[in-house]
Amino acid sequence: MSYSKPIVLMTGSNGTLGSVLKNYLQSFGCRVNIWDYNQATTDDYWKMYEFIKKIKPDILIHLAAITSFSESERVNSWQVNYLWSSELAWICRELKIKFIFTSTNLVFKKNGPYFPDTEPDSDFGYGYEKRAAENKILNQNPCSVIIRLGWQISISGNNSMLMWLDREFEKKGCINASFNWYPSCSYTEDTSRLIHHLFDFEGGIYQINSNQHSHFHEICCNLQRKYNRNWKLIATDDDFIDQRMYDDRIPAYLLNSF
Repeated sequence: MSYSKPIVLMTGSNGTLGSVLKNYLQSFGCRVNIWDYNQATTDDYWKMYEFIKKIKPDILIHLAAITSFSESERVNSWQVNYLWSSELAWICRELKIKFIFTSTNLVFKKNGPYFPDTEPDSDFGYGYEKRAAENKILNQNPCSVIIRLGWQISISGNNSMLMWLDREFEKKGCINASFNWYPSCSYTEDTSRLIHHLFDFEGGIYQINSNQHSHFHEICCNLQRKYNRNWKLIATDDDFIDQRMYDDRIPAYLLNSF
């Protein structure tokens, strides 16, 4: 099925990626509906079912997640990241709605690079919850499109790399940036364009990452120039970490590589 101007239902629309994606899809004529937590809580299957049935979306994009690494802030994270996601996948199967779920490169614990056939191995916290959700979703609804994302770069959003760097500099007066760390990351505009592109893809797991060859210090230098920041960057030689994801099925021309 081809989706030119579909009706979209989205969770997590106020997040770092959600606000950008919502505006991007609307600019292409998509009718974007926002998940209403007053009508459909995340733990009541039948309320969720009736809410989705009333909206009648062509596509449900599930962005909402509890991403904090602090265990004290991860209250209900299993409910939100795993149980809610699997219920939405099943409802979409029942109602014949395309289900798109955003996952993370943190489903991997070992060093990368990671390819579509690399086996996830995260066994704790956020990465494990997303890993478990991926498996459950594809069991519940094999037509689901799962998109693994890296760190998003945006001028807004508490979880964006740029905002994190601003806070780090404000708090410490400097930013330690390792030249041994190769993160997966993408601009939110690129991610939004690719999610739109994936509307017509068949079910499965896809990986979105713009960083082909740059270490974290290089990325920070590029962002400092691009956004005219006055950060004090300190190059460090921490332990080697490679979190880059690769996927030949993702058109390279849609990504602004670093």
